[in-house]
Amino acid sequence: MVPEARKLDVISYDEMLELASVGAGVMHSRSIEFAKKFDVPLMVRSSFSDTEGTWIVPEAAWMRDVDVCGAAMVRDEAGVFIDGLPDRPGISHAVFATLAEKHIVVDMIAQNVGAASKASIGFTVPKGELAHALAVLQPHAASLGATVTADEEVSKVSIVGTGMRTHSGVAGKMFTALAAERVNMKMITTGDIKISVLVEKSDGARALRAVHEAFALQRERPGAGQPVPGIGVGSRTGDAVTGGELAASVSRLTGMEDILVRDVVLDANHGRITVTDLPDEPGVCARLFTDVAGPACWST
Repeated sequence: MVPEARKLDVISYDEMLELASVGAGVMHSRSIEFAKKFDVPLMVRSSFSDTEGTWIVPEAAWMRDVDVCGAAMVRDEAGVFIDGLPDRPGISHAVFATLAEKHIVVDMIAQNVGAASKASIGFTVPKGELAHALAVLQPHAASLGATVTADEEVSKVSIVGTGMRTHSGVAGKMFTALAAERVNMKMITTGDIKISVLVEKSDGARALRAVHEAFALQRERPGAGQPVPGIGVGSRTGDAVTGGELAASVSRLTGMEDILVRDVVLDANHGRITVTDLPDEPGVCARLFTDVAGPACWST
């Protein structure tokens, strides 16, 4: 899909976890979580050649100098949109609990700011789960006076990078690249080091190439060739492990697969800005977030 794509020499655990979750089908996320928990450097590589692969290691300072390290796409997503939900506590829980009871995995979630005591929720599911999700949701939504619509011709395009924590204008740059290609965004979700957008499936590959070029991912990443944390002579990977240390490490694995939430954190230093009645066309979000990321503001 992107002929200019190049191999990364090094990537952090968190970056690889996010890329794995947004469509980069290289590593299973659980393998990265175990490696991160026990501080074990990994290399992913071809088993058919001696070419060195990509190290997956703890985050290093130089990694934060780059706003985006990679881009990925999930081609076969389906969007589900529920309009007219009562705007009161517990409604979102009821919607997603209904899906969870049927073991339907939900991905992107976006909820608008309530108006006139009504709210809307949009989310994505794997395309193969759409019919099941609709069968579960439609009776429940009807009982709440809401309506359900779906779009099965969508794809999710994402960018990932630890530098998003400290670089402004990343969202605006991504949206500008998509606007230049006349790609309209149906949904936007963000994380600490990730931005994902939902686009028409027919626009997916073009959108991926656009953001890849916008963040110059075809170039060698700054910091490539620097010493990798935990790798090399005298590192822990070459040290002998005693029986007691091995037993202690194994004991820490007990119940690890049962952990769903590791931490709960409250950050009260935030404010909310709501912009309503924006035109639903390419370029609107690009202009908005480019202005926000200007000299007088700060946005990721």
